[in-house]
Formats: sequence, C-alpha cells, structure tokens
Amino acid sequence: MKVIRLAILLTASLFLASCFDTSTDESVDGNGSETPMSGGDEGMSFPEALKLKRSLARELENLKMGIESHDELVAREAEMTRNLEEVRAYEQKLNAVRDTTEQSLNYWRDATRGSFVGVQIPTLSTESGSDYTNVNITNVGDEELKILHSGGSAVLEISDLPEGLRKNLIHEPTVAAQIFAE
Repeated sequence: MKVIRLAILLTASLFLASCFDTSTDESVDGNGSETPMSGGDEGMSFPEALKLKRSLARELENLKMGIESHDELVAREAEMTRNLEEVRAYEQKLNAVRDTTEQSLNYWRDATRGSFVGVQIPTLSTESGSDYTNVNITNVGDEELKILHSGGSAVLEISDLPEGLRKNLIHEPTVAAQIFAE
C-alpha cells in the first residue's frame, strides 16, 4: 500500500515539475496575459499551469482519501473475518455439545427401554380398547412394544398404550406433549 502511495506522489510531483520547466521563460504581454517566450505550442501559460496544479492537487487528495477509505475497508474486513471465525468456532463447540448430548440421550433411552424387557404386567388395556392378561414385555422400540400374553403374542403401538406407560417408555411425542402443555 505504501508503494502505491509513493508511486502516486512521485508521478504527481514529476508532472508538476514538468509544468514549471525553466527551459521556457514566460512573460506577461501588454494585455496582462501570460505567453510562453519560446514561441512554441508546447509551453503552458502560468494561469493554465496554476489551474492544472490545483486540479492535480485535488485529484491527489481524492486519491489519498480513496487509499485511506480502502485501508479502513481492509481493516473492517479483517475484523469481520475474525468475528466470523469466532462464530464458526462457537458453532463447532455447539455441534460437539449437541452430539454428546444426543449420544447420552440415546444411551439413556436405550437403557431405560431395555430395562422394561422381561417386565410382567398382570393386565394391560390399550387406548383402543384391547385388553391383555399375563403380559410379558419382550422388546421396546421407538414406536412399538412387543409382548407375550395369555392369548399369544402381539405388537402394540406405543401411542396406543396408557399415557403413564408411554411416559415410562420414553415415547418422545408423549413426553413433548406433556412438556409443551405445561
């Protein structure tokens, strides 16, 4: 960035120096206007040179302001990049905590459901009105319960079981409904 600034300043200085070349002397004629003494078209009158100098000075200031604005934008972009990196690091930490929590929840759910295997219930009445006696739970899944009973075996939908049993079996829709109802 400093190299660009130096190049711009050097270019402007050289141009301004060429505008005031001492090889062509200028004088004021009788009308008060300045004319080059060399008589050629390559010279520039003093008012024109002064006007050009002021124009170049304004342009140089604009370039300096543009460079400063660019530097500010670069600094702001660097700050935003750091902030983004912090957010990404935080997101990774959150994802790691979520994954750990899910693993723990799955382990707890499987252990709790597994603890029901072999449990015997004298009578079980479903929400749909079916009654089972001498029930022995053989398997608990996410949405179904496998049982042996006095009349044979059956696969029951957990959503058809009494609410208390659904909660104990960690049936997520039942538990979530209860939580959101409170």
